[in-house]
Amino acid sequence: MHPQALAQIERHVVGSLKNCDIAEGWPVYNSFAPHVQSLANELLKHKSQWLTDVDVFSVFYDLVYERLRETEKQTTELAGHLIDILGDEALLLLGQRLVDFYESIPRDYEVYLQLPAVSVSLETIAVSKVLSVVTFEDPRDVPGGYRGGLLGLFDTKLEPKKVYFRVAVSGYCNRNLDNATVRTALSCFKIATQQGIAKALLKIKEDNPAGLGLLGGLSHYSVPKTKLVCVDKASGGERIVSIELPLEVSKLLGSLDLDKSNKDISAAIDSGRTAHLLNGFLRLPAALMESNAPEAGRVKSAIEWCFDTYATDNTTMSFLQTCFGLEALFGDDAETDGVSRTLADRCAYLVSTNIKGRSTIRDNFKQLYSIRSKIVHGNASSLAPDQRHFLNWGRTVLEHAIFKELKHLELPQT
Repeated sequence: MHPQALAQIERHVVGSLKNCDIAEGWPVYNSFAPHVQSLANELLKHKSQWLTDVDVFSVFYDLVYERLRETEKQTTELAGHLIDILGDEALLLLGQRLVDFYESIPRDYEVYLQLPAVSVSLETIAVSKVLSVVTFEDPRDVPGGYRGGLLGLFDTKLEPKKVYFRVAVSGYCNRNLDNATVRTALSCFKIATQQGIAKALLKIKEDNPAGLGLLGGLSHYSVPKTKLVCVDKASGGERIVSIELPLEVSKLLGSLDLDKSNKDISAAIDSGRTAHLLNGFLRLPAALMESNAPEAGRVKSAIEWCFDTYATDNTTMSFLQTCFGLEALFGDDAETDGVSRTLADRCAYLVSTNIKGRSTIRDNFKQLYSIRSKIVHGNASSLAPDQRHFLNWGRTVLEHAIFKELKHLELPQT
């Protein structure tokens, strides 16, 4: 960052700290908001690829609160002007800590997603520079340390002997699913999971048992919460944030296990040598994650919509998401007319190998998009029972088309 820009940021940071008030150990938002907004305006001139206003506020709030916790007093007893609580010298040191953090963005993160229902231990493997499958065999290897016992139930950190997807991302992670870096990581996880399901590496267990309550009581409506765990690599595992995923995503992830009906998978599990198997299934999805080509963007979007169709229990929403996935794959940003005809033609020629098959796809597309239009424009509120086979047909076509387009991208695979 240019020295003049850095000086401006330092001035805004110190001004924000000098105006910050504390009540019951917490920074008072209204006291620093106008000043941090000025800081955000300056920072976003240089860091808008990785930061938003919300992120700038999040960093300021978190680092101020962390510094308050380092004082000798109980945090809840702290009140007054921050400068009076810390003193001039400590305030300036905190200011430098903030400046250094802002300047260090983009920061490197490892983001973890647990597959809680995978019932066997898998070999740790780096599929690519972005994607890995990780199992912590030794609790000492868990970033941030591991807390067992009853308190561990409330710990948001990582656990030994569990299977995780891990992706490497760069930017800034906070506790918000709308955060750009978190969204990038979640997109990668959706790609890995959707391709794992579609390729029959992973299987959705339809008979997933009811969850157990905290003390072991049966709770038919309990869905264990799944979180993204973001580890800031520069912090040495000390700075970790977790983001709770939507209920329907947690439910899906909690029902996924390896498809042991696949003989290759069961043989790899029996031998304990799963790395080669995982690499074979995930190498192409990992290459897609790393691609920034516009054509790859369409495939990524289609895969995310397809993942969402697996997650929702609402058949009407799943049907619409299937349509959105097909549009992402075959649509044109500039099209306004004849969308269903264009989609049908493009999909028919990609998926079908003969003239008769193309004709069938076109006919089914007409019906599919007639139903979609009625739902979207209010002539129908839900998918009728006799129309639900179009959901299965559309999703099958979407999965097959994704496979075809992935192959046609000719992505380099490490």
